[in-house]
This record gives sequence, structure tokens and C-alpha cells, in this order.
Amino acid sequence: MLAKVLRSESATASARLISTRLIHLRSAKTSTVSKSPGTSFEGEELKLTSGFHYLKCLDDAIDLFDEMVRSRPLYSAIDFCKLMGVFVRMNRPDVVISLHKMMELRLIPLNIYSFTILIKCFCDCHMLSFALSTFGKITKLGFQPNVVTFSTLLHGLCLDDRISEAVALFDHMVETGCPPDVVTFNTLMNGLCREGRVLEAVGLIDQMVENGHQPNVVTYGTIVNGLCKMGDTVSALHLLRKMDESHLQVNVVIYSAIIDRLCKDGHHNHAQNLFSEMLEKGIFPNVYTYNCMIDAFSRSGRWSDAKQLLRDMIERQINPNVVTFNALINAFVKEGKVSEAEELYHEMLRRDIFPDTITYSSLIDGFCKHSRLDDAKHMFDLMVSKGCSPDVVTLTTLIDGCCKAKRVDDGMELLHEMSRRGLVPDTVSYSTLIHGFCQVGDLNTAQDLYEEMIRSPELLHEMDNPHDRTGFRIVRIEPVVILCFILKLHVLGFTHFITLTQRVRKIDKEKTKVRRGKMLAKVLRSESATASTRLISTRLIHLRSAKTSTVSKSPGTFGGEELKLTSGFHYLKSFDDAIDMFDDMVRSRPLYSVIDFCKLMGVFVRMNRPDVVISLHKMMELRLIPLNIFSFTILIKCFCDCHKLSFAFSTLGKITKLGFQPNVVSFSTLLHGLCLEDRISEAVALFDHMVETGCPPDVVTFTTLMNGLCREGRVLEALALVDRMVENGHQPNEVTYGTIVNGMCKMGDTDSALHLLRKMDESHIKANVVIYNAIIDRLCKDGHHNHAQNLFSEMLEKGIFPNVLTYSCMIDAFSRSGRWSDAEQLLRDMIERQINPNVVTFSALINAFVKEGKFFEAHKLYREMLLRGIFPNTITYNSMIDGFCKHDRLDDAKRMFILMASEGCSPDVVTLTTLIDGCCRAKRADDGMKLLHEMSRRGLVADTVTYNTLIHGFCQVGNLNAAQDLFQEMISQVVYPDTVTYNIIIHGMCKGGLVDEAWDLFCSLPIDGVEPDVQTYTIMISGFCGISAVSEANALFRKMKDNGHVPNACTYIILIRGCLRAGEIAASAELMTEMRSNGFRGDAFTMKMVC
Repeated sequence: MLAKVLRSESATASARLISTRLIHLRSAKTSTVSKSPGTSFEGEELKLTSGFHYLKCLDDAIDLFDEMVRSRPLYSAIDFCKLMGVFVRMNRPDVVISLHKMMELRLIPLNIYSFTILIKCFCDCHMLSFALSTFGKITKLGFQPNVVTFSTLLHGLCLDDRISEAVALFDHMVETGCPPDVVTFNTLMNGLCREGRVLEAVGLIDQMVENGHQPNVVTYGTIVNGLCKMGDTVSALHLLRKMDESHLQVNVVIYSAIIDRLCKDGHHNHAQNLFSEMLEKGIFPNVYTYNCMIDAFSRSGRWSDAKQLLRDMIERQINPNVVTFNALINAFVKEGKVSEAEELYHEMLRRDIFPDTITYSSLIDGFCKHSRLDDAKHMFDLMVSKGCSPDVVTLTTLIDGCCKAKRVDDGMELLHEMSRRGLVPDTVSYSTLIHGFCQVGDLNTAQDLYEEMIRSPELLHEMDNPHDRTGFRIVRIEPVVILCFILKLHVLGFTHFITLTQRVRKIDKEKTKVRRGKMLAKVLRSESATASTRLISTRLIHLRSAKTSTVSKSPGTFGGEELKLTSGFHYLKSFDDAIDMFDDMVRSRPLYSVIDFCKLMGVFVRMNRPDVVISLHKMMELRLIPLNIFSFTILIKCFCDCHKLSFAFSTLGKITKLGFQPNVVSFSTLLHGLCLEDRISEAVALFDHMVETGCPPDVVTFTTLMNGLCREGRVLEALALVDRMVENGHQPNEVTYGTIVNGMCKMGDTDSALHLLRKMDESHIKANVVIYNAIIDRLCKDGHHNHAQNLFSEMLEKGIFPNVLTYSCMIDAFSRSGRWSDAEQLLRDMIERQINPNVVTFSALINAFVKEGKFFEAHKLYREMLLRGIFPNTITYNSMIDGFCKHDRLDDAKRMFILMASEGCSPDVVTLTTLIDGCCRAKRADDGMKLLHEMSRRGLVADTVTYNTLIHGFCQVGNLNAAQDLFQEMISQVVYPDTVTYNIIIHGMCKGGLVDEAWDLFCSLPIDGVEPDVQTYTIMISGFCGISAVSEANALFRKMKDNGHVPNACTYIILIRGCLRAGEIAASAELMTEMRSNGFRGDAFTMKMVC
């Protein structure tokens, strides 16, 4: 808009002046950019937190980029870098990569900073090869990589665990004459410590000092953490003492790392001494520190100490979390103190801390151990009803309880329940149940379960991979299972297994699972000639061959168990383990089936590492490992996740070339990728192509496309798809309707959304809380609070429980409309339903109370937030600071500002502008000026409101020089004055007797592209009347009306009084008549003077 205005006013003096200044400033800026390494990336010239702070959404930032590349003269490289910084903050490195390519194609000048940002983005996308090639490109173009360029690439290498390459890069950096800084050293140390190379990291400290850099708290913290992970607490403590000698302030993170390691190693007294040392030094432990200590004391049976720590924690207003209580409950259960564990559970509930899966599993274990199976089952039902998903451990614990109570059929039912929930039983689950059936003498069922177990693909991999460390694989098969199998063979007539049976019984007495596993593997290897092991080996090979032979090129369905991404390899929790598994699989002979590889790719998908899937898929192709439609579909998904749609399309083409037929999931996956990139028209075209090729879309396909259309505002097209969906034999579900409803609400069409909601009722499709939330939110935003309340009541009547978002919408709506009692009642109702209000809920109420002048209530809510352990955010603090300022409590407002910063909550432009306003209200404009400088120091850019506030403050105290200086600064900072700015300045000049100067400024308004309003005219008329220039005032009054501005009561009264003071009684009487005819009434004093 500004560009449009300037273009339209290009002939005016002001526009020429601004254009010239901008070009001059831009040229000056551009001329400072050189290829020398001189300046650091840390300077203001590329501070990513500055510039374009008003851009909040991706579309606005893209639009600005388009304008910048079209602008002439062209924006400088620094401006483009600042905009790239916006995309970095939005966590969209893929966009930066694309836009950087566009800049190169358009020959837009680039500098070392823009290339450094590009390297960072490649690293964030795990595209290190591109980052390295960009690094090489820098030198080819004649730029000199600086310390930040090297540090960025080094950080990327460390993130991908390529530490040796990071070390090599560090050495190369030094060789090329670029001295590393503290950040570089700390980054490399952290990488080395993560790989266990702590001694090398320690060696870097000396090199760091030689380079003139002093290690800081981050440096020492990195080393301490690495030492603790290695278990070397002696060295960690030595380093802690060295920090004390160097007068470096140790933080809670360093102490917590050492305390945690000491506790894990069983040195509880040393940990307690260190904990006491922290307190003596005034370093306050956090919830993590307390959790370490409580867990250690609980495990070592020091119950009173653990409970005392919990009490101490609460007294210090450090809210214990679910981990704190879990440590105590689990330890109490293991020690047989179930009643104490129950007490803690109830204490958790009283403190509004919701138990998690670990809590429930521990309590169920306790009940089972005390033969309270019904209580355990009741706890399980409660767990499910609270929306807490049980895991394999929970159900295995309950199965164990059933088996101990000789209720093995109940245990079998729980095994089936596990499958129904999508959980995969592990060897412990099977072992427990097999043991239970053996105990009740049902060996047939035990044998059936054993055979079912070894048919399970997940457990098969644990048992039979010859390249695996057998001790750690077979550890998952309990000796009792093998024993049961041997006993079954004995019953069938095999009488020569007595020796093997006795040896397995001895193994079962071993203390640790790993030890049992290793011994069991040894026994089975030594008995390789026996019938039992031959039978097991034969069965395993047969099963694997059978599995491999089932792989074909038929399209099948992607939804079956054969490629269920949530199943398979569920025990792989770390990235390294998954990579190791892949290496084992590609070396294994006979080769694992493609389905197994697909399941492993699913593990990487769940780890959110699509880049790894792409690399491993390429490796599979190079090794000629068979691929199928499912593996290619996963690859398409990963390309979409990496925003590489061109590769996803080429993969779809490759599928058909290889003779596979893309199925509904292949198309749906690619269609979803297009929608994510807002390429909706292409998604529609793909949908049509899919139908043309004879692949019928399913519910997921239709819903995906509908969602994309709704996001683009094409709701009518999405609605038309519903009819087409029904024609294809698919019934719309709540997700389908929810997508349409959400789209309608975004368009503001609540009538259609409500109509669709009624249609769902007629179709007996139960609407969920998400659908109701969308409509309620829109109704609230449109001011239809009663309709929203009716819909809220309807939800409750239907048994659809509102969530925190529902309540927050309603509370915000009631607060804005002044219905305080209703808003507070909703908050109480929310708490009673055990729906924890969040910071949004409280911020809405606090903000509304402050605006209505109910600051006491706002302050009360703020304290309630803190008591509930909810941390205020920037909006909360802004509202509280505003409240203090409005009630002339400036010192309290400043204290709140300091508290805000100390709690790590970053103030924004609104925060500081509010505080500046408070200073100006208190006639402390100089303090306001200091806050303006503070804003710049924090990398925040003052806006028009900020300058207006401070200019007004200086005018109020009569310091016109400072006000005018600020006005000039405002223009120089390219913050454009508005009508309010000019009104303030003109009023200040008139008030200070500078009416001629005020008139000059008034006359320049059209030149500066600013339209005077009624207030501007009234201020200027008042100025003329103040120096008895009534004729000029009357002339301006007539001009005001000629220009279409209707005078208000204030304008009439000021001019009438001016005429009276000048003795123009007739003119004042005429103005009085005109004022009355326009519906205004004069004040009593003016009326009396005229009459």
C-alpha cells in the first residue's frame, strides 16, 4: 500500500524527498557490503530478530519478497537477508532455499550473510551435501567465509553426528586464518561430548584460552554434561571446583547434570551434599534437580528424605510434576508400600497433576503384587476413561496379575485387547502368559501361544538374525518359554532333554535379563544337535521363506497389517539403533522381505527423519533389494515432507515404468503433499487424473482434497465433493464434515456451518468437540455470544465435553462483552471438570478486566495463574503492565517488566510502548526516552504508536524541542507519521505559542500525503483563537466544511468563545444557531456568554 501511495505521489516534494532519502540510505547501506571478512555475523547488519517484525504469516512474507524483487531501485542484500531471517523464525528453511534460488536466477546481489543463512537452512533440512557445496561456492564467488559461516556448517555436521568431519572443518577453519570464537569452540565441544569423545573436548579448552577466549558457563556446562554421561563424576566435580576458582557462576543445569549422574551411580550422600552446596550458593534447584534427588532417595529406601524433599519443593513454590510423583509411586510399589503409593496418587489429583501411563502402570503393578486384581482392573478402566492410553507394559503387568491369580483366560483376553489397541505384544507379554498356562497345567495353550509368538514378525527379528548380538536379542525370550517348549516335547515322548531342561532352569535364577539372555544363547548353541533346536531353526527358516514369498507387485491395500507404520520394530527407540538394524537387514541372508524394510522405513517416518528414508531407499536400489508399491509410497511421502514435490512426482512416474500400479494411497499421499504446499489446482488435476486411470478415491482422498480447497477459501467446491463422494459409495464421516465446517467458519459463514451440523445429526454422525469449537469460535468473533452459549449448552447435553479451547473462546467472548460473572463461572466450571485452564484462558480474562478498569480482579487472576503453576506469557505481562500504568502504579509496572525479563519472557513492542505511555502519563518522559533506547538494544523496531506516545509525552511537559527531534528521528527511521502524530505536534506548538509554525506544518500535510481530520482542524482553530486571529479561524472553519469535514461540538464551542473574546457577538450567535441545528448542545458557560 505504501509503495502504491508513493508511486501516486511521485511528483510531490515529500515523495521525492522520501524516495531520495531511501535511495541514498539504501545505496549507503549497499556500499558497506564487501567481500572482506571484517564484520561478524553477530552485528546489527544481520540480526535475525530485527527487521520485518510485523510479518506474522507466511503469505505476507512471500508477498513482501515478490514486491522486493520487483522494486526499483533494488533492495540491498542486507534487506533480503533480514527477510530470509523472517522465514527462518517461521521454521521454514525450505522456503529460504527456494527463494535463494530465485534470487540467484534474478541476479539479485548476494553476500556472505545470505550464503551463511542458506547453509543454515540446508543444515536444518539435513541436506548437508548441499550445505557443503554452498560453502565451496562461496570461495569460488570471491567471498571469504567468516567465523559464523564456519560455525553454522560445523553445527550442522554435529547435529547429524558427523563429528570427525566437524573436527576436520574446524582444523581447516584455523588453517585458512579464520579464528574460531567461543560459539565455534562450544559447538564442537558439544558434538565431541555427544559422541563420548570428552577428552578431546577438554583439550579444546586449552586451545580456546590460547586463542584469547575465556571459557564461559556454556563451555564448562557442555564438558560437565559429557563427563557425566560417561559416568566420570570425579572429573565433573573437579571441573565444577575449577569454575568456582575462575569466579564463573555455575548454573542449575550444571549442578543437575552432576547430581543426576551421582544418583544413577548410587552415590546418594554425595548428591545430597552437592544439593546442599547449591542452596548455600543461592542457586535454586529446579523441578529436574528435585526429581533426581527424590528418585534416588526413593530407590535407596530413604522414604522420609524423599518426602521431605517433596514438601521442601512445594514450600519453595516449585510445582512437582508427574515425573516427581511417578518416581515416588514407582519406588513405593517396588518396596511393597502400596498404601503410601495410593496416598501419593490422590495427592497428585488434588494438585491437578494428571497421572500418565507410567503412574497407572506402577499402581496396577502394586495392586497385582498385593493380589488386588479387581482394583488393578478398576485402575485400568479409569486410565482408559481419562484418555490415557495404556502401553505394552501396562497390559503385560495386568496379564501377570491375572496369571498370578490363576485367571489365565482373563490374561488371554487382555492379550487380544492389546492387539485391538494396535499394540504389539513383546516376548515378556508372551512369556508371562505362557508361564501362566504352564502353571495351571494347560500345556496345549502354552504351546499354541509359543507358536503364535514365533510367527510374529516383530519377535521373529528379535530371535533369528544371525548378525545380531545374540545375547541381547534372545534376552527378550524368557527362559521359562524355552523351558515350557522343552517340557512339551518331553510329554510328546522326547526323553533326552533332561540335561537341557536343568541348564535352562539354572539360567532362570540369574539376576539380570542380559545375563540370562547371554547364557541362554550359549546353551542353545551348544545343543545345536538336539531335536528341539533343530525344530526351532527349521520353523524359523520356513517362516521367513513364507514371508518373503508373499511379496508381489499387486496393488493390494496400504491399510493392512503388512505396512502399518505404527507396527513393527516398536522397540527401536533411538536413531542409531534403527540405522544399525538397517545395516543388519541388508547384510542378512536370506534377505529380509520388502515388507520388513517398509516397516523399518516407518520407524524413521515416526522419528520425523524423512531425509534418512530418502537416503536409505537409494541405498536399497543400489543393492538391488526388491521394492514394491508400498516402499515407493513411503518415499513419495518423505519427498513431500521435505518439500521436494518435483522428486515426489518423478517417483510416481517411476512406479508405472517399473510395472507397478499406483494405488489410492500413493495418489492420496502425493495429493496431500500438493495441498500442504498450497498447490490446490494441481491437487485437483491429480485427483481427476486418478479417477481417469481407474483408481477410485477413498474417504481419505476426498477429505484431503476438501481440506486443501477449504484452506484456499474454495468451500463451495469442497462441498460439491461431498455429493461426489456419496456417489462413489463412500459415506462422509466426522472428519469430512469437520473439514467443511472449519472452511465455512473461516469464511464467516456460520449459518451454513450450523446447517451442516444439523445435517450431521440427521445422518446420525456424531459431531466432535473440534467441529463445535470451530463454530463457537466464529460466533464469538462475530459477536453472537448468545448463539455461542446455546451451542455450548447443546454440546454438554449431547455428552460432548468441551476442551480448553472451547472454554477459552467462551471466556474471551464473555469478557469482551462485559459479562464478567459468566466468564468467571465458566472458569470455575472448567476447573471443576478437571480441564486445566491454560495461559490463553487467563490472559483473555486478565486483558478484558484491565480494559474495563477492573484491575483488582485482573491482579487476583494473575496470582491464581501463578498458584496453579501456569507461567504468564508476553500477552499476560502486557495486560498487567497496562493495568498498573492506568492506575498510576508506574513503579509496579516497571517491577513487572523486570520480572518478565528475569523469567525469560521476551517483551515486545507493545510491552515497551505500554510502559512508555505509563511514563508519559506520570510526566516522566525522560524515562520513556530511555525505554525507547532499550527497545533498540533488544532488536525491536519502534512503530508509529510508540513514537506518537512519546512525542505526546514531551509535548505535555512542554519540551517541544525533544518532541520535534523525535518527529525527525521517526521520519529518518522510515516510520511514517500519521494524522495522530501531526495532531500531537500541532497541538504542542499551539500550546507553546508557536502558532505560525503550527500553521506551516498544517499546510504541509497534503504534501506529506496526510489527510487532516476534524481534530486537526479543531486544534488549529483553537490555536488561532488563542492569539485572537479570529478571521483566520473562521476562514479555516469554512475550509473545513468545504473539504467535507463536519465540525463537532468542540469545534463550535472553541470558535464561539473565540468570537466572543474578539467582541463578535453576532458571529457567535450565528454559530450557536448553526450548532443547535446540527444537533449539538453548547456547554452552560458558553450559552450564558452568548445569551
